[in-house]
Amino acid sequence: MVEIAKPFFVTVTAQDQFNNLATGYRGTVHFSSSDIVAILPSDYAFLAADNGSHVFTVRLNSIGVQALTVADTVNSSASGTININAVQDLPLTAKGRSIRARLGQEFTLVVASFTDADPTSNPPDFTATINRGDGSGSPGNVTANPAGGFDVSGTHTYLRTGGFGLAVQITSVGGSTATANTSVRLWPRRGFSF
Repeated sequence: MVEIAKPFFVTVTAQDQFNNLATGYRGTVHFSSSDIVAILPSDYAFLAADNGSHVFTVRLNSIGVQALTVADTVNSSASGTININAVQDLPLTAKGRSIRARLGQEFTLVVASFTDADPTSNPPDFTATINRGDGSGSPGNVTANPAGGFDVSGTHTYLRTGGFGLAVQITSVGGSTATANTSVRLWPRRGFSF
């Protein structure tokens, strides 16, 4: 799956009749696609330095399953086709957390985490809204997680006891959305009982 209008890489590998890498291949390949507005590489003549394999950049511009075909310009039987699902925006996957906070005390914590199937995305590509389950809400702060993916953090003070369910809505600039459900349990303030 790829996003429309975003370049992606395709590796073309020449193989012999036994499906072994044809390191001596010196033919010229031509790209075509069912996406009539795709941006495809120009015809390319393989070089000795390619050793039978070369990486190309392709950009599809139409939504849906698109065929991408690569064929030798002299021997049309030397070809290959793949079907690629081109989407408006790659999906997001969100995960909630279980949080403990002190009643009446402001906290700033990571309230959800998420990943984007688009490996080129960055924090400014997203917005997050936190519904805190107590009738309040605010934007969340999206940051990159060093271990991969992204975190959404927020600041809040709960003023009544109990447990709360946060709903964190994440939206990408391309329109994909995901919701993470986070639970919040409150500890009483020191010297306070309920």
